[in-house]
Amino acid sequence: MILVIGGGKMGLSHLAIASALIGKGNVALCDTSWLQRRAFAGMGYRCFHDFAQARQSLGPIAGAVIAAPTRSHYVITRSVLDQNIPCFVEKPLTLSPKASAELVDLARSRGVDGQMGLVLRYNAAFLALREVVRNGDLGAVRGYSATMTGNVITEHSKPSWRSDHARGGGVLNEYGPHVFDLCRFLFGDVAEIGDVTAARVHSARAEDRLDLAWTHPGAIAGNLALNWCDPTRRKSEIRFDVRFAHARMICDGVTLSAAATRTPFPSPVAFYLRGEEYTLQLEAFIGKCLNRTLHQTPHPEVAATLQDGLEVDRLIDAVARKGGLK
Repeated sequence: MILVIGGGKMGLSHLAIASALIGKGNVALCDTSWLQRRAFAGMGYRCFHDFAQARQSLGPIAGAVIAAPTRSHYVITRSVLDQNIPCFVEKPLTLSPKASAELVDLARSRGVDGQMGLVLRYNAAFLALREVVRNGDLGAVRGYSATMTGNVITEHSKPSWRSDHARGGGVLNEYGPHVFDLCRFLFGDVAEIGDVTAARVHSARAEDRLDLAWTHPGAIAGNLALNWCDPTRRKSEIRFDVRFAHARMICDGVTLSAAATRTPFPSPVAFYLRGEEYTLQLEAFIGKCLNRTLHQTPHPEVAATLQDGLEVDRLIDAVARKGGLK
């Protein structure tokens, strides 16, 4: 049994994909909303108010997908790990590096697998860019810029957790994990954080734009810009502009552009929802939980671990402090 904890947008996405991969009868849902539980019980799912109730009522739980609000990640993930159940945690791991470190230590001490929902590691274009960085065909990386822009917060947005940095809102907590993890995935750990500038546009208690500079080992300099209130965007877009010794390459998550433009072919998946990468990450997690291969074709093992989640949380915390957000 795979248990999905949290019936919001991401939880329902994971529920649908897991159901397609292993059958609806092998997936259950936890959500505090009575209406949500009633609706999905009507579709044939076993539904529970919380993890403790599910643990008591279900048989063996092979794995738990934690997609509840970030502020509850620590308590839920700790409860799951205490039962020696592998967990998949949506980003960010927690809102505190100290709490995230405790979860990493607990998982390690119990020998329990954990995976982070840093889904863009499974994106075909970013995987192709990573291979170019690693094989050195274009020479050493001299530097790069990375942007993530979207239109999540507008002047008409109602106040919610999204507009409160302390509750896990703000562009740093929302966009930051994806971009920060991709930077580490492509270029290695961050060595030093430089200038950080944060600005509010529509949110009262959170940053809507953030610009920063940092370096990686080997003097690779990166400049990052996050903006989730760009009215020209229909949906979020991530773009890397990488300067190599012998060429410049641009990757927008769909195509790679250098001397020629090409679109990397995504891995085929058994069930498509939102993008191949969303299925691939759950194939990796559920496959490990059930000790069987769910990938339709061989795929590189690139899943983010809880340790990766901790490193991203540390970067978020350091950037927030340098930008005056804490």
